[in-house]
Amino acid sequence: MRSINNIAARQMILALLGLLGLVASAGAAQPRYALVIANAGYAGSARLTNPVRDGQRLANTLRQLHFRVLERYDVDLNGMKTALRDFRTSLSPDSIALVYYSGHGVEVDGKNYLLPLGYNIATAEDVPDQAYPAERLMTQLAGSGTALNVLVLDACRDSPLPRASKGIGKGLAQISTQTSATLIHYATAAGRTAEDDSTYINALIAELPRPGRSILETFNAVGYDVSKATGGKQTPWMYVNNIPSIELVETGSAQPVTSVAASPPTRAIPPVEAPVPSSRTILGGDWTGSYAFEPSASRAAVSFKAHLLVTGNQVTGRIEEPNSFAKGAGATLYADVKGEIEGAQIHFTKTYMNAQNGAYNNSVDYAGSIDLRSGTISGVWMLASSNGLTRGKFTMQK
Repeated sequence: MRSINNIAARQMILALLGLLGLVASAGAAQPRYALVIANAGYAGSARLTNPVRDGQRLANTLRQLHFRVLERYDVDLNGMKTALRDFRTSLSPDSIALVYYSGHGVEVDGKNYLLPLGYNIATAEDVPDQAYPAERLMTQLAGSGTALNVLVLDACRDSPLPRASKGIGKGLAQISTQTSATLIHYATAAGRTAEDDSTYINALIAELPRPGRSILETFNAVGYDVSKATGGKQTPWMYVNNIPSIELVETGSAQPVTSVAASPPTRAIPPVEAPVPSSRTILGGDWTGSYAFEPSASRAAVSFKAHLLVTGNQVTGRIEEPNSFAKGAGATLYADVKGEIEGAQIHFTKTYMNAQNGAYNNSVDYAGSIDLRSGTISGVWMLASSNGLTRGKFTMQK
């Protein structure tokens, strides 16, 4: 089994190739097909408010982007199977296929399942027989000869199966597929859950019609919008494998979507300017920043300087900061940085170097979100030691 780091590295390299236009290009006149499935009318407390309305809004947007759209709402398992079979048989070679699912989804033993209406699940063992496996969908699309397959899963809500909670994971698991020309986008990160609101769909509908962007850049911008609107609480996750550079709306074209009724969002989506630079472009170079402690009154914030290098999805570098805690180590502390980026997220470890003997100690873990437009990083840090857990927040400015 490949390691998560290897998977992440491949995702980032392929994403960068797509951004640089080094993957095969597809013609603007390619046939476009979309399947929209949205389930909301579940029984009892599993009922959802927004999926059907969100699906209808997305279907309208996709039609204005010249997609042939098949819509199915509040369907049982047979209805889902029939819709997916009909959609697959409608696809033509070298076309673009987009599938959007909104509703409940669950993860069992590392596999994702989409819940239909009328399911009867008492234990985790019932799920494979009562729900539709997302991985099967990707396998079926792979045999259709399409130029690009896009799967959008707006299904990362809390599990509606309290009786069957044992063996069922939180949120959805990452999908790792060998299927070429594939893009998978989750409404939030794998293993996380999102609210039943329209934050994600509002971002998707706002970004799809923007001209001059590859489809990869479009979904990257969707992830940025959602993370920004939710203060980092909801961060979409993306998987890509050898996707062609396709613009849904060509450069210089007027945006075809003139009016799509918006759902009142729980959180407002901020306006987005184009173009969006890549995380790799933003990260390399010199930074200034500061980290603060929680509670904030315990200690003063500490400023620092950083120089970062990016190779693929790997980040290395050096941090320099005033000595605020290490007795006898001099006025300035130095630390090595080592970590990785995934989409608009960065995770790294800062390891201090003792100025006297070169020994490394006191490693601090950082996790933050990259603001691709303003060139900033913000997030949290944590240090676990024999004295307990110390943590706080940090910001960095290019």
